[in-house]
Amino acid sequence: MPHFSKYSNLFLYLFSCSILIYACDSESSASFQADSEMQTVVVEPGHEGFIFRPNSTGVETDVPYREGSYEIALDEEMLQYSIMQDTADLDKDFHFENGTSFNIKARVFYHVSKGRASVVHLKFGRNFEIAINDWLEDSCKDQLSKFDLTVINLNTIGRLEPKIAEHLRDIASIEGFSIEYVEIENLESLF
Repeated sequence: MPHFSKYSNLFLYLFSCSILIYACDSESSASFQADSEMQTVVVEPGHEGFIFRPNSTGVETDVPYREGSYEIALDEEMLQYSIMQDTADLDKDFHFENGTSFNIKARVFYHVSKGRASVVHLKFGRNFEIAINDWLEDSCKDQLSKFDLTVINLNTIGRLEPKIAEHLRDIASIEGFSIEYVEIENLESLF
């Protein structure tokens, strides 16, 4: 019987090793399978990314991704928006009830606020510049209507620019944008 016991222990040892090898192989196979279901995406410098899950929850709004490399599932997309300074231009004639008319050429310097790219995407999509232009137009009209523009000079423009920017900030900050400043290139009466 002792002879059988010696081989029995060897058999149990080999059997245990083969189970461990199988378990480790299964685990590495599962790990390989999980890795193969992932993709590497890069958020470019000056951009902010967010995950879009078309087959489930949609846009992830609570986790912004800064520039860098990330592993995401194959069925996810990393959408990106620039958070660098951008501009929008306006060249518009305004006609007021008091009979005055003005042409203004203005430019707003803005950017998508950090942490808000997903909100901008959900509300405006890729064509958010349309909203920026509309707000710039509304702000210019609102502020022009409040100024005595019988004499237009650099002082008038210098006082008007920050007022337009302030009006724009009130609107844009709620919507996920930061307004840097406004420049008026030209303001002239249209008599």
